Amino acid sequence: MIIASPGPCLLAMVEQTQSKSVAQVSVIFVARAAGYLAGSVLGGVTLDALPTRGNLVLALALLAAAAGTASISGASSLSLLSSLMVMIGLAMGVTDTAANVLMIALHGKGVVDPYMHAQHFFFGLGAFSSPLALLWAMGDTYHYSGAMWAFAAVLATGGAMLLVLPSPNTGGAAAGAAQPNPETQTGGGGAVRCVGMALARREWFVVGATAMFLAQYVGIEVTFGGFIYTYSVQYTGLAQGLSKLVTSCYWGSIAAGRLLSTVLSAYKVSPKAIIEASVTGATLSSLLLCMAPASPAGAYCMNI
Repeated sequence: MIIASPGPCLLAMVEQTQSKSVAQVSVIFVARAAGYLAGSVLGGVTLDALPTRGNLVLALALLAAAAGTASISGASSLSLLSSLMVMIGLAMGVTDTAANVLMIALHGKGVVDPYMHAQHFFFGLGAFSSPLALLWAMGDTYHYSGAMWAFAAVLATGGAMLLVLPSPNTGGAAAGAAQPNPETQTGGGGAVRCVGMALARREWFVVGATAMFLAQYVGIEVTFGGFIYTYSVQYTGLAQGLSKLVTSCYWGSIAAGRLLSTVLSAYKVSPKAIIEASVTGATLSSLLLCMAPASPAGAYCMNI
């Protein structure tokens, strides 16, 4: 829910922090992204150090996100608001890393795909409901504190529940990863060692390519979701309430796409085919939106 909440509040935050423009207050997205990057690394390192306490790590991250979210509406300066966004981003990074690793540890590499897609569907569902909750709380005003406190309560409840649940052991979450070849370890010939080195280089290439792809994909996804509300208000002339609905449509479409991915994955459609279709659709939609940048109907349709 909290990933989609800053966008519809952006114009309110300009007034709240007495910033000069939307561009100035937009630094909060950079602050959150920096915190998220650090949190992703911190989450992995912490789970390596505490393989049997994954639920505790996840619970503390949710409680930290709750504290930051509840404090946003009271931030009277841009520096304080940015600091809270770093805190929230840090908690989000730990949460995403811990949730993914715990899911693999719980279900195992061979059968985790549908469960992983379902988990990310609920991410989209929360992001879809967030602008709707803000629409109900704010209307056409700039008062969003009630919604933020509600989001914080949901986060805190989830964190409290995880504190009492047993945690799967994440020490074996990577058990399905490529294992060293025994022949390579025992000196089974130069040819075998060369094959092992080639496989290692290929793995690093796959990791690097995946990281680059996710950096672009997630960056575009989150940035677009953060600015679509302001874009709809200032460039298409939509009312604030309708612009929140546009934002909700965007995140709701992501939830629907992830639900579809869950079904396709269960029917053994390859991840490669799903990614290719998704990238093609996103590219075409972006091009169509560029062709009609000031059209309210285009904003609705291309978001979906």
